Amino acid sequence: MRNIIGFDVGTKYIAYCILSGETRFAAGIFNTREQLRNIINRCNVSHAYIEAPVYVNNRQVSMKLAMATGRLQEKLSAVGVRYDLIPIAKWKKLAIGKGNVNKEQVKEWAMTNTNLGIGYAQDCYDAAGVVLAGRKLELTKEEPAAS
Repeated sequence: MRNIIGFDVGTKYIAYCILSGETRFAAGIFNTREQLRNIINRCNVSHAYIEAPVYVNNRQVSMKLAMATGRLQEKLSAVGVRYDLIPIAKWKKLAIGKGNVNKEQVKEWAMTNTNLGIGYAQDCYDAAGVVLAGRKLELTKEEPAAS
């Protein structure tokens, strides 16, 4: 089975989680194009799933998230990796079973259901949910943006 990657985009860095096969997760953070290229090449990633940006109460933060997501999409295209956006509630429902879980519940789920242990940035646990949701979408042939 091919390696896929999930991303949780932030304003200061991007968290990622790679899923190899069905059960092997590797996660981290990056903030440069070169770091992304190294991750993609080293891990032989064939497809990416990105948490879709959302509107938050602060317009500037929302704009920064949307722009960072757009830059990530451009970088993935430049290295030849196809990608899909997955809305937050959708990836949470697919991966965890409930679309409105909070950050602490996501972390608890990731530590229980993946090989990611303690010590990762919270966004890495989110990225694990995104990548697992992506794998489930591939298996069911469902569209990422569908409800």
